[in-house]
Amino acid sequence: MARANAEREAKDAEVSSRQQIAERERDLALRQAQLKAETDKAQAEADSAGPLARAAKKREIAVIEQEAAEAKAALTERELDSTVRKPADAARYQREQEAEAAKAESIRRAEAEAERTRLDAEAQAQATVARAEAQARATAARRRRRPRHRRPRSRRGRGRARRR
Repeated sequence: MARANAEREAKDAEVSSRQQIAERERDLALRQAQLKAETDKAQAEADSAGPLARAAKKREIAVIEQEAAEAKAALTERELDSTVRKPADAARYQREQEAEAAKAESIRRAEAEAERTRLDAEAQAQATVARAEAQARATAARRRRRPRHRRPRSRRGRGRARRR
């Protein structure tokens, strides 16, 4: 019996040992399955995060490209202002000023010509008046120097008038 007890105890110990091994193997398998599930989940998240991350990165790049395009457009606009519009405005302003100066000069010349013409006409009028007055004085003086001859009223009767 001792031997039977020893065999039974040995079998119980073996069974107990096998149970413990089985439990540990089961715990190990559960733990491995749990780790695999977590790994698979992490991998799935990583796999799905990849396209999401790529899409987010593409959106960021698109926003940056849009900002760069806007900055380039603003720069082009400023360059256009400084190289085309401002010089064109300055040239237009210069042409306007030159035209205004030419107009003022033309008006000044026309006014001077009108004044010259008026003064010439006035001088000519005064000269004409002076000549007429001088001629009238000369005529009056000649008349005063010569005696007046009476002409006969008719041809008959008195002879001919003398000529001088």
